[in-house]
Amino acid sequence: MLDSHFDTTLKIMINLAVKREEVHSSESLAQSLGTNPAFIRKIMAKLSRAGLILTKRGQSGGVSLLKNPKDISLKDIYLAANDRINISEVKKTKSDCSVSCSAQNILLKLSSRLESAHLLILSRIKLSHLTKDIKYEK
Repeated sequence: MLDSHFDTTLKIMINLAVKREEVHSSESLAQSLGTNPAFIRKIMAKLSRAGLILTKRGQSGGVSLLKNPKDISLKDIYLAANDRINISEVKKTKSDCSVSCSAQNILLKLSSRLESAHLLILSRIKLSHLTKDIKYEK
């Protein structure tokens, strides 16, 4: 399941890809996304550690893409945004019941397969694909 951090991270990356010639600050991105700059800075730190963006501090600082949008997959963005990999949580069973314990293992395997499929799909979609769907006001 995709979380709100991925949603916001993806919007940041689309903004950077569409407006590559502009300098983007955490304040301008936060205003455009309707959130606060501190949250944007946390996400930008993750994107920077993942090698997806370049950040410059100071008065003339800002953020820009480090790679071409056609070389950035949604998997790259998803993995940068999320501290954990599993898309679904499976609660540990506190039981001696063989059915409950077996169901636990079945759900763990299912979760792993879902995550693999999810990442495969995201790896096939590039940031540049999404920028083509941006509708500009006239």
